Amino acid sequence: GDTILIGPGLYSERLRLDGRSLHLLGVGGASATQVVADAPGKPVVWIRGGSNRLEGITFEGGQGEGGRGAVMHRGSAVFVSCRFTRNAGGAEATDAQVRFEGCWFNGNRASFAGGGVLARRSEGAAADDSGAPA
Repeated sequence: GDTILIGPGLYSERLRLDGRSLHLLGVGGASATQVVADAPGKPVVWIRGGSNRLEGITFEGGQGEGGRGAVMHRGSAVFVSCRFTRNAGGAEATDAQVRFEGCWFNGNRASFAGGGVLARRSEGAAADDSGAPA
């Protein structure tokens, strides 16, 4: 349930949120806070379980098979004012609840499916008044 503030900058890494419930907030918004893939074939952000909110962050440069901007397996996630650019697929959800609010998908290309969003056995998440997953 913690909020983590991510300062403006370009970060070369891969985020893993296994079973966590966090609010990641890009200070200055998606144009100022960018997370760029650090390894081919891996998503920029991997969410497995938990209930997460990611806001004001650009996810960029996921390459190769599995190099999506975001991958969610189980759990729920709300993306607010995020950008998914130049990934091998914008986002993928499997057995998950996911919601995109004011997000931008540009230049994502998937070789097999889901250039923008690929959803398998998934649905849009309900949100309470704060926008957090219900």
